[in-house]
Amino acid sequence: MATNKYQDDMPPKPPEIKCGCPKCGGDLRKIFSKKRDKYYWMCMSATEKCGAFYTSDSQGKPILHHVEKEPVPDVLCPQCGSVMEMVTGGKFGAFLSCSSDTCKMTIDLIDQSANPTIDNLAPICPTDPNHGHMKRRGGRNGQFWGCRAYPGCTSTRQLNDVGNGEDDE
Repeated sequence: MATNKYQDDMPPKPPEIKCGCPKCGGDLRKIFSKKRDKYYWMCMSATEKCGAFYTSDSQGKPILHHVEKEPVPDVLCPQCGSVMEMVTGGKFGAFLSCSSDTCKMTIDLIDQSANPTIDNLAPICPTDPNHGHMKRRGGRNGQFWGCRAYPGCTSTRQLNDVGNGEDDE
């Protein structure tokens, strides 16, 4: 009997573990990622179209992250003027998100452990201030601040260079 050469590389199918998605209550399914060579969990709720992903702990059970949002009345969204919310417990650490349902604006924080204030927000693009706050990005030489309008604007800064760019050049 001929076997598929890829079947030998696949780990054995995991036993079904029933677990409810904390986001929508649907069933979670354990899926193997060839790219990362490990398992992850995905919500299979077709009615809600949740699509939430979770990583596995050492016993193979899903790690359910608890994301909290807290309003920050001192900081307003630069796009729509709504109050920003501090989001903690996310995959990439703390950040600010617009509280409006229609606006998807997010702002990274310089120091994620400090309180969100105007001084703790990511720097503004030095090339064109209309592009707004820069975004924390990663490259082959580590993390840096990059313009949100990339690839139209290729302005970058080092993470420790947090000035607002008014007195650059």
